[in-house]
Amino acid sequence: MSIRTQAIDRKKYSKKPVSMQVNSKKVVIVNDDDGLRRGTSVFLNTYPNAMRLTENRFFGKLFATPIISQRRILLMTTQIAAQLYTVREFTKDEAGIAETVKKVRQLGYEAVQCSALGPISPAALKNIVDNEGITICATHTDYARMRDEPQAVIDEHQLWGCKHAAIGGIPGEYRNAEGFVTFAKEASDVAARLAEGGVTFSYHNHSFELERFNGRTGLAILYEESNPAYFHSELDTYWIQHGGGDPGQWIRKLKGRAAIIHFKDMAMQGSTQRFAEVGEGNLNWPDILAACTEAGVEWYIVEQDSCYERNPFESLGISLRNMKAMGLS
Repeated sequence: MSIRTQAIDRKKYSKKPVSMQVNSKKVVIVNDDDGLRRGTSVFLNTYPNAMRLTENRFFGKLFATPIISQRRILLMTTQIAAQLYTVREFTKDEAGIAETVKKVRQLGYEAVQCSALGPISPAALKNIVDNEGITICATHTDYARMRDEPQAVIDEHQLWGCKHAAIGGIPGEYRNAEGFVTFAKEASDVAARLAEGGVTFSYHNHSFELERFNGRTGLAILYEESNPAYFHSELDTYWIQHGGGDPGQWIRKLKGRAAIIHFKDMAMQGSTQRFAEVGEGNLNWPDILAACTEAGVEWYIVEQDSCYERNPFESLGISLRNMKAMGLS
């Protein structure tokens, strides 16, 4: 069954589970009161084609969203995290990291991705996040460390209870037609080693990977030539759009390999593209959210490379509020 998020006519909506035609499919529509956030197997056995109804205040519509895909449950209780790269000017030492994590928690975030941190021991970082009730959902880790010190990387991530390690981009020496193929194969071996320790390898894109080489983009080469069991993605919505790609299309293409994703928006100032808080720019968020549901995304990570004249903590707060208004939590 393949059904995308679909707007629903309020007049047809019932408080109880009700059969309805959505995208030419007969499905069962339910709402939050039906306990789907607990995802009981009894309920899902009774309504195997269940879709959850969400009132999306941001878009001003009711939406029906699929719960089951590929015979597994996809609960619509999403997980939002803040990428600490956004506030990197405040994380240059241990004291700054501690204060930043506290502020991020006060904004309402319960998870972070660790990146661009100043000197700090793994144990000290764990103590800071534990004291604030923060989960480390992912990291950006240097590829050379993954390749040369895989056990140390595994040990750190196990200490933090973090299963996702991503790299920020392909090293410069691989940025050519042959290099993308070579890196895809080499990184697959590195990723397989990390997987032995329960750590997932993910690749974070920018826009340069959408350059074409003999008819294929560099990004397509990476995912087509790598081992899909180990080489996963951390798609960045802004950079896909920046490179002329379709974020929703790319997310769907990487279904099953896209547990973590970077959410950032794109706005225009004159003819200049600018980073923007999620929901404040021009990206097609209804389609992106639907694609994330279909692809099995676990973590929606807010990143903003530049906040310009705005305080980056304020930017993180705006993105979080907008994402919650879109129906994420």
